[in-house]
Amino acid sequence: MNLLEILAPNNQIRFRYVMVSLFCLLAGSILAVYLIPQLYMVIPVPVYLTFHTILEFFSVVVSAAVFIVAWYNFQQTRNRRELIICLTFLAVGIIDFAHALSYKGMPEFFSANSVNKASTYWITGRLIQAAGILAATLVNPGLTRKQVNPLGYVVFTVTVVSAALVFIAADPNFLPNMYLEGQGQTAAKRFLEYVVIALQTAALIYLFTREKSWAAERHLEAALLLSIFSEIAFTLYSSAYDTYNLIGHIYKIGAFVSILRGFFIASVVRLYEANKVLDEKHKKLAEVNAELEKVNRLETDFLANTNHELRTPLSAIVAFTELLLDSETGPLNEIQKDYLLEVNDSSQKLLVEINNLLDLSKMEAGQMKLYIETASLQEVISQVLRQLDPIFRQKDQQVTTRFPDHLADIPMDREKVKKIMINLLSNAHKFSPASGSILVEAVPSEDGNATTVNVTDNGVGLSKNQIASIFDKFYQIEGSLTREHHGTGLGLPLVSYFVKLHGGNVWVVSEPGHGSTFSFSLPLKLPTQEVV
Repeated sequence: MNLLEILAPNNQIRFRYVMVSLFCLLAGSILAVYLIPQLYMVIPVPVYLTFHTILEFFSVVVSAAVFIVAWYNFQQTRNRRELIICLTFLAVGIIDFAHALSYKGMPEFFSANSVNKASTYWITGRLIQAAGILAATLVNPGLTRKQVNPLGYVVFTVTVVSAALVFIAADPNFLPNMYLEGQGQTAAKRFLEYVVIALQTAALIYLFTREKSWAAERHLEAALLLSIFSEIAFTLYSSAYDTYNLIGHIYKIGAFVSILRGFFIASVVRLYEANKVLDEKHKKLAEVNAELEKVNRLETDFLANTNHELRTPLSAIVAFTELLLDSETGPLNEIQKDYLLEVNDSSQKLLVEINNLLDLSKMEAGQMKLYIETASLQEVISQVLRQLDPIFRQKDQQVTTRFPDHLADIPMDREKVKKIMINLLSNAHKFSPASGSILVEAVPSEDGNATTVNVTDNGVGLSKNQIASIFDKFYQIEGSLTREHHGTGLGLPLVSYFVKLHGGNVWVVSEPGHGSTFSFSLPLKLPTQEVV
């Protein structure tokens, strides 16, 4: 059983029983006053006005509450029905407030207070109430257009109602009399009450005969029944201060409370259903995340195992080609040397990419650790340059180094700093032309707390948009499969990751056609972290 079934009388048989019981109670109360003379009385004016003022101000408060709740519901649904009910009870609340102030003894505004003035406001409010509820039941409940500003409707309603109140108050005798002292309510007043009853009965019949599609409909039906008997009571009174008049006000408040309860339940049900949907989506999202985590773990394990299996034979290929290129292993002709250089170059590139994939799998699994030792940065860079010398010689590229006389040793993970330099130098080699120049320099930072390494090439350079994305995983400067410069797009992201793991920073300065300078800094003291 959902919340709507718990809070609202949605069971058809139960609701019919409730409506029949309500009908009997309302009709019985009016008949009792008619059949038992002792129950009919003209209440002393001061006593009646006290009760009337309390009832009317309570009615105004409930009307305001209906307006607020209906407005909240409309903001969530943009449903035309709820907008009409919202505006209807905004108007009714204003008019009932004026009605309560129009009896003698209340502050006068524009004209002298009188029962006729109060009755004119009363019937005006009931006509608007009946017409608004009927319109809400008949209107297509489709959504209002998004560009429509509902506050404009509110301002329009307040303006029109206020103008009508001023018009009635300025000259109550301009309109037909609704009540004459000593004679009671007029025929015009009774006729308009019958019009209100007809409108409310039409709305009630329409709601009864159609399939329920609105959470507030059951309560609206009960409210209409209460309103009908309220108007019946108002057609029967002969004095503005008698029992029928008082019963009519009580029935009217009951109708307003029923509408308020219906809209409150509708808002609670809507909130409950929305939370239920969110909970279901949260559970599904958790299940999807669990599956994704499992797939990601399997992918990481696969990459790690595959990379290990590929790296071992590839390392052997690189080692043996370098041995063959060494003159001590025997003479080679120029063609053989070119072939071996090509094999070594391709193997070196493939080894770099495989190592990058392995590092990526460790990084995403959170298994990357630093193995810190104090080492010479110049020595590490020199080792990498010797390792990559064959690929530079193949394109006849000139690599120049520039180090200060006294470069302080720094705490580092030697292998990861090597990978930083391998990726940056491989990148410079790839994007620099044949016979190009590459400069590697290391200098102390301006504050003396770090060492900065710059790798400068005279290659194609980078645009501002490319610089903004260059350290993103799998980013390729050229997106085509036939691009001139191949790669997986992992080298620079891993450079950034390794540098930041050391507590340093990485950046690039470049212009299209004028080469690039990739720089990173390594602090002389590592930040506090888990190291091995």
